[in-house]
Amino acid sequence: MHEIDHSYLMVMVRDASYHVAQELSCLIGQLVTLDVSSVQKVERDMSSSLLYLMQSKITGELKGQAFFMLDEALACNLAAKLLHKPELKAPLSPLAKSSLEEVASIFIGNFLFALTKRLKLSSLAETPVLSKLENQAFNHHKLQKDVKKYAKGERKAEVWEVFLTYRVISDNLHGDFMLVFEFVCSDVLMTRLDTHYGE
Repeated sequence: MHEIDHSYLMVMVRDASYHVAQELSCLIGQLVTLDVSSVQKVERDMSSSLLYLMQSKITGELKGQAFFMLDEALACNLAAKLLHKPELKAPLSPLAKSSLEEVASIFIGNFLFALTKRLKLSSLAETPVLSKLENQAFNHHKLQKDVKKYAKGERKAEVWEVFLTYRVISDNLHGDFMLVFEFVCSDVLMTRLDTHYGE
């Protein structure tokens, strides 16, 4: 299984995070700092405390899907900041959900651009759609099967995963985001990985 060089991955993620923080700061009107807590492959289900999940299908030379997750308290707090409201409580309105989908799009888009630019691949993330997990764990093993099914035309069946944990630090806005990417190991991706990180 191919793994992207961890040191380069951290540089790439921090570069993407810088642009995300700038865009998020503009959206809520106050300085936001993002700390990339970890970049890793996780061999277990995600915590059930990550209640809000936004899913985006990735098409083009790099195929797969991306997931952006956050807990209910952070979702309500962030949506309130985005809509310039004193506070918001669950259940979130369609407008509040839409504002969170915009944030997910910013996170997913910046990371995907940083990755595809390096590997010289063309790819596009569809607009994220928000759903609530209803206290169920995020089962990435099941989702791997969904990715493989979606990529039925590819010869290779493996899924290449990147898990990112962000801690957001701002006035009255604290918490963790989880960003998960699952890419189909297509011939073109394997070739580009061989070019940059092969033995």
